[in-house]
Amino acid sequence: MAALGLLVASTTHPAVAQGNATQAAAGTTDRFFGAVQSIYNPDRATQLGVQWERLIFPWSLIQKSGPGDWNVGYFSDQQVAQEVARGIQVVGLATYTPQWATSTPQAARPTNVPANLYLPFDDPKNYWGQFMYKLASRYASQINYWVVWNEPDLYTDAIAYTWDGTIPDLYQLVKVAYQAIKKANPNAKVVLPGLTYWYDKEGGRPLYLLRYLDVASHDPTAAQNGDYFDIVDIHQYINPLNIYAAATVYQRAMAQFGVVDKPVWVGESNIVPDDDPMNIITPAFHATMDQQAAYMIQAFALARAAGIQRMSIYKLVDETREGGNELYGLVRNDGTPRPAFTAYQTAVKYMSNPTSVVYTWDGASETPTEDQITQLLQSNANRPQWIWPAAVNRVTFERGAERDIVVWNASPKLVTALIPAAAKSAQVIDKFGKDTGEAVAQNGVYHLELAPTTDNTDPRDPSVYLVGGDPRILVEHVTPLPQAVDAPIQIVWARDANTANITGVLLNPGTLQTPPCRWNPTVRLYASANGGPTYLATTGAKRMLTQDGLTYPVWDFNSVDISAASNGRSIEFWMDVNGVATHATRWVYTTAQPTPIPTPTPIATPTAGAVDANATQEPEATPTPIPFWQQQPTSSCVA
Repeated sequence: MAALGLLVASTTHPAVAQGNATQAAAGTTDRFFGAVQSIYNPDRATQLGVQWERLIFPWSLIQKSGPGDWNVGYFSDQQVAQEVARGIQVVGLATYTPQWATSTPQAARPTNVPANLYLPFDDPKNYWGQFMYKLASRYASQINYWVVWNEPDLYTDAIAYTWDGTIPDLYQLVKVAYQAIKKANPNAKVVLPGLTYWYDKEGGRPLYLLRYLDVASHDPTAAQNGDYFDIVDIHQYINPLNIYAAATVYQRAMAQFGVVDKPVWVGESNIVPDDDPMNIITPAFHATMDQQAAYMIQAFALARAAGIQRMSIYKLVDETREGGNELYGLVRNDGTPRPAFTAYQTAVKYMSNPTSVVYTWDGASETPTEDQITQLLQSNANRPQWIWPAAVNRVTFERGAERDIVVWNASPKLVTALIPAAAKSAQVIDKFGKDTGEAVAQNGVYHLELAPTTDNTDPRDPSVYLVGGDPRILVEHVTPLPQAVDAPIQIVWARDANTANITGVLLNPGTLQTPPCRWNPTVRLYASANGGPTYLATTGAKRMLTQDGLTYPVWDFNSVDISAASNGRSIEFWMDVNGVATHATRWVYTTAQPTPIPTPTPIATPTAGAVDANATQEPEATPTPIPFWQQQPTSSCVA
């Protein structure tokens, strides 16, 4: 629960939007949009479109005098039940050690390691395990997500702010909680404590999550229990780019330990306004109210693009001042909303339930490469923030027949953005949901003037810009991207005895029509040598092909290893499209003339231990086509 700063400019603050659109959003199954402790103004939460909220359950108050106690913490059972009845999903956060349960009674603090923590989780003397079992049991019909503790990486050599124990102690704390929660409510998910990233960076330490996973890797019971957690939670403030970058850092950290199936949440995010007439504060690490509104659009968009499962703003209502007289609320204590409230509503309207989301920037590929993303992540070396990779930044949402492009200028100079179009025109929406006019595509490109950013409020480096300038949302009406495809291989060209180039095409099911030209999914080539296990051969590269007067995309797989087909053996190849039901046709390659076998197969799934045989190779020359195609498209693709 900490912050840092920002800035932009505007003097007009539109009225809060209300109505069916945002109220309906709160009932969607997406559950992406959250606001911490929305319980303090339920009506505003409903208007806002809040889908989930985090509530703290303080052990130090609930069992203040001993393990037999059960008192009201911050919220009563009735209040929790009312929130659930409203359709807002409650996520519980359990924290704070009571004095009687501390392992260090000579220096009792709520941040202490609980006594007897290393006893079995269900031992009556393991006070933490007993509390978590009772807590999860009490709310089993209402709360299915529990965050265990908060921000343990907030420490320096001199002071530990939220957790006095070591990383092995925290691992044990989470492990005990996980076992107790799952016993009480098998449907519950356990969320790691929110991690901030920045204390590790500024302290020159390895990432807390990496050190945590290293501890887990030495526990022989961890692997069979999913490392005793289900979800990673991060807290990011001030710079919207931090959300995208930090999420990617944590995803890559998990991948180092083979953890690839755990979602990431942003449990806290915001930027504190410094110009509210009711609470004027220093600009350092803060923003104007208008910039806070811009933050909402940019941060939510980047969270979506990073693959974040949920994101929450800290917080809905101001409550009490924090830090340097900071008030975080989208709503003041008197119930009046700040401009960021309306911007949040705009995000709910245009960013809910996407089928795909991609962040890119001028100079990057339409879908940035891993190397381009790595370069972005390295931009904070010797800098206090991640640095915007270009002036023009955009996030594209595919949402069925609607395509929404969120774009902003991260530079201090006015720029004209050149934005690839998928339609002849687009509505241009501002951060408050107002239609500002129509953009008309010229030669497939929108030209849009974007205001500069003035937010360089990090006093450690005024050359760094944080929140971008005033964002715009371009709303196009388009042909929807497919949810299922046929995926026939068309060409297998043996370059030599060991490698081949392979080309395939994607078609709408049961037709010879290709999906929209703009579609750029991840297409993988799987293989099975001589009836053996499935393995990932390589990932395809999209290429626009013009042939016989038609233009459509194909996918090339270059320098594919075919050595297993020597001496009369064979390899089966087939394509799979990530996230889309794929009706594949297997191609059997032998040292004789390749023969297509039109046998439909389910979506390919690599077996355990499958490796990318081409992971370090760059795509080579376009394969030489044979004179005929097996399933040649009969028309050009549409935008």
